[in-house]
Amino acid sequence: MDCLDFINSCYMRFGIFDKFRINGFQLTVNSFIENFPLKTRKINLIWKIFHIYLCARLCYNRKKEKDSMRMIIDWKKLNPLEQSIYKQLVLYAGENTSIKISEAALYCGCSVSKISKFVKKLGFDNFKQFAAFLQGKEPEKKSCSSELERIRQFTEEFDFRIVENFIEQLEKHKKIIILGYGPSYYCAQYFEYKLRLQSEAFIIAVPDLVTAKELMDSTTLLVVFSATGHFTSFQEICEEAKIKGCDTLMIVEEYHVDLLEQYENVCFLTHSAQPSELKPYEKSRTVFFIFIEEVIFRILERKGKIWRH
Repeated sequence: MDCLDFINSCYMRFGIFDKFRINGFQLTVNSFIENFPLKTRKINLIWKIFHIYLCARLCYNRKKEKDSMRMIIDWKKLNPLEQSIYKQLVLYAGENTSIKISEAALYCGCSVSKISKFVKKLGFDNFKQFAAFLQGKEPEKKSCSSELERIRQFTEEFDFRIVENFIEQLEKHKKIIILGYGPSYYCAQYFEYKLRLQSEAFIIAVPDLVTAKELMDSTTLLVVFSATGHFTSFQEICEEAKIKGCDTLMIVEEYHVDLLEQYENVCFLTHSAQPSELKPYEKSRTVFFIFIEEVIFRILERKGKIWRH
């Protein structure tokens, strides 16, 4: 049987037809056979077994794969040396379960930098990914920053009614005190600056309880920015606010159910928490800044100065 006919029959048997895929990388049967280092178009029993195994494994990987890397290895773009490197590494991968780039360079008789450039030309990020491809393994997915993933989740799950309710609270008061400790104070200062441009109320950001207590009265809304809400001093300031007839609103990024029992008016911006290993002052305040910008944007919308597309 002709080599090409045999392989095609295997593909028909495994339901792959005229193409096969290794973790998303596609090679045509013709290209594979024509470029594979066989001296003849006839194939012996060993090669038949090898190809049957390869077809079966490729079929399995194709079914298992979800997010394939859509890339076609085009032999026409590879020079003779690169084609030779590829053929040698295919054979080497079949005999070795793990491949290091230094071993690949030694086996192919070229430099490590040449191998590195070669795999990048094929479209791989690095040799490790290419080695996984040769072994028929799932390619490594690019990891996303945990902070970026957290922000993505926040924007997808955010309840915009929080913004509307917050603006209604702001509009009811003549004086707005924004309290924040450490990094949260910088958020408070930024909100003070942005809000002053849009409101006629007295607005001030404060970094401590003493200043907040001195400024509070019955016309005041005390807004507390906190990543965790777990500061005993917050309970103290809220008790003082009650005495003076001052309304309070806790804006907390992380969701902690115990805060609902401690404070009357708590707003959680997310449904999760940042890594517990981080100290409160080490935690990100990105969500606060996004929230602030959304509040200001909505105020501008209400005034007709801007609109959503």
